[in-house]
Amino acid sequence: MTSPPRVSVVVATYNRRAYLCEALESLFAQTYRDFEAIVGNDGGPDYIEPVRERFADERIVWADHAARRGMLANTLDGFRRARGEFLAILQDDDRWAPELLARLVPRLEADPTINVAFSDHFIIDQDGAIDLAGTDSNSAAFGRDRLAAGVHRPFRRLAVIDEAIPIQCAAVFRKRALDLSAFPAQAGTKFDRWLTWELAAGDAGAYFEPARLAYYRSHPGQQTVTGALENAQAGIYIFRRFLEEPVPADLPRAPLRAALAAQHHGAGVALIRARQPRAARRQLYQALRLRPRPRTGAALLFSLLPRSLRNSRQAIHVS
Repeated sequence: MTSPPRVSVVVATYNRRAYLCEALESLFAQTYRDFEAIVGNDGGPDYIEPVRERFADERIVWADHAARRGMLANTLDGFRRARGEFLAILQDDDRWAPELLARLVPRLEADPTINVAFSDHFIIDQDGAIDLAGTDSNSAAFGRDRLAAGVHRPFRRLAVIDEAIPIQCAAVFRKRALDLSAFPAQAGTKFDRWLTWELAAGDAGAYFEPARLAYYRSHPGQQTVTGALENAQAGIYIFRRFLEEPVPADLPRAPLRAALAAQHHGAGVALIRARQPRAARRQLYQALRLRPRPRTGAALLFSLLPRSLRNSRQAIHVS
């Protein structure tokens, strides 16, 4: 390709060949065609070569890594390689509806003050079947079932506290709005929060399309499922950093402190389950200082029980 594409789609992948093929099939079925795909391969040559043979398309940039980088570094490498004005993340275990790019990209093209355009999405299981109850529950949990279609500005609360923007699943965003040189490695598995924080700077707008244009796969192998402590530690770092920033007009400190407390609580519960009660208590004390809540107090009391009781089957009920 000689001229830059309009959109760069970053696909970070590691040892999910069947899912990756589904993801790429959905990408190349897009009705909007002016894009490149940057496939960041953390799985080695034996993993990616059959996929490379199957998708012999000049719009794919194959970024093979000599050593595993992890999700954040792999994705950032894709962002830096990107030639497009707009970016999108397609996770290697998700899929897009054919019209996702066609419905979202024109919103960014029409209004340079909009930094992100996003839609709602379906939840699918590990076999790709749509979970309608889970989909409706997810839309309600993140407020998209009651979010008005159109432009929202400012949108930091919408992005950072409500988590309404599925930036890694069903969104297209403006590359120039990101400072990739200052992206912290500590953001880890919560880097989507950092992304949306940067995109929401100033009076930037976000466009919401209520149609469900993507398919988010829920399965046991997800890093977000297996890395509870890692997720919480990344969240603690991010919300501490947010609280150091000047307070945006639409986002006072109280919701940020509550979100930080929730991350400390999550870290405490993860450490209890990892049989590290002393470290858990430090996290739970921090959570209680920020936001006293009965469930955090109950978790703290649980961590103080004798080992024989903590290690009983009751531990699975700590949340």
